Amino acid sequence: MKNKFFIFPLLILLTSQTLARADEDFILEERGVKLAGTEKKVDLDIDERPRWGLGLKIGPFEPKFSIAHDYYDAYFGSRGKEPFYALEGRFFFYRNTVIQLILHAQIGYWQTYGKSQRCTLNGEAASCNAAGAVKSSGSSPTSLNLLPGELGVEIKLNLFKDRFHVPLVPYIRGSVMYTMWWVYADGLAKSADSERGKGIGGVFGLIGNVGIALNLDWIDRSTAREAMRSVGLKDTYLYFEYSGKTNKNFKNTGTFDFSGHYWTIGLSVDF
Repeated sequence: MKNKFFIFPLLILLTSQTLARADEDFILEERGVKLAGTEKKVDLDIDERPRWGLGLKIGPFEPKFSIAHDYYDAYFGSRGKEPFYALEGRFFFYRNTVIQLILHAQIGYWQTYGKSQRCTLNGEAASCNAAGAVKSSGSSPTSLNLLPGELGVEIKLNLFKDRFHVPLVPYIRGSVMYTMWWVYADGLAKSADSERGKGIGGVFGLIGNVGIALNLDWIDRSTAREAMRSVGLKDTYLYFEYSGKTNKNFKNTGTFDFSGHYWTIGLSVDF
């Protein structure tokens, strides 16, 4: 008789554990995880991996300028490091539980501004490049604008996130770039110094990036599951990135040199 009293609670305990395990399996399958039978190991279903993504980032930036540095200092040198903004898109063309290969495209924007320059020599107007010319700030607002575009390949390491459940994803990226620039003076795109030619142009370059992305799904897993089910949102990341670029047409041409090193912080979503 006593054995019956022990059997009944035991059945209740086993039943509750089975239901809990079934609920856990259901949640895992919702997140795109295929369970390998009764084994503890789980493998992510590649079909549930992200196929494309978008990102927005911001950070300080001050180009090197090099040969044209005297020109930059004259008009904009008193300014601090202006913020750099960029919108990026990604297409995942290789996806597994260890690495992802991604085609990365980006378009950015940066602007600095100052006042026009007035140069005189012996009391008469003269070129600012003339020996002995006296420079003074004019009243016309002048701005330098950059529109850098990038196209490259990114490698993401998913080992920590998918195998060890650590929400960190390191990555590296290499890209070719083209930076379009123009100078606004009195509302027109023109050179503030006529001897330097047109006030618009562009330069090619190369850029390398290294970063670490923090996966935010662990903050609220139920919301992450609902986002996947309703809109197909696979992952959300907060990331920090350090960039180094050479952007001067691969040689010293006498034009602007937009090379430099800088860091950015961004938010990205993958679908």
